[in-house]
Amino acid sequence: MHFFQDSLKRATLNWYMRLDTTKIRRWKDLVDVFVKQYKYNMDIAHDRTSLSNLEKKRRIKHKGICLEMERSSCTGASIIFG
Repeated sequence: MHFFQDSLKRATLNWYMRLDTTKIRRWKDLVDVFVKQYKYNMDIAHDRTSLSNLEKKRRIKHKGICLEMERSSCTGASIIFG
């Protein structure tokens, strides 16, 4: 357990140093409080593939909007200029 703190930096190290050591008796205790504290990172973290897929969806949606605007502009222009 003592080597664990050597792998921590900044806010995580600060969090670790503030832990109530009377409640951390075993490795599992430390794992449990660590996961409880930082689980949200696992929930929100995206990998490269999911980020790429999000970007593709954004581009497709943008392209669809542009095409729809072009169609609307042409229709509007033909109505005005008959």
